[in-house]
Amino acid sequence: MVLLGDEASIAGGGLTARYRAKQLHLHWSKVMDWGSEHSFDGDRFAMEIHIVHEKENGTSRNTNKNQDPKDEIAVLAFMVEVGLPSLRVRGAAS
Repeated sequence: MVLLGDEASIAGGGLTARYRAKQLHLHWSKVMDWGSEHSFDGDRFAMEIHIVHEKENGTSRNTNKNQDPKDEIAVLAFMVEVGLPSLRVRGAAS
């Protein structure tokens, strides 16, 4: 896990508030294409990256006083597939 501090944030896209990035963590496995925590249509991936965000205080556009506590975090997830190794290294000096 990598702690991210308060430098990055996300908003919009259906979120009712601004969320600050707090930490990043990875899910992977020694078994190829079995490291992701989640799957799509039964397909798993080599790795899954999560960036976990916490809701900023006072930024909610939700006027419901009985706001659901399940929206206190927002997680961006990225699925990583294994590809063929590159035979060229870009930017390498000859």
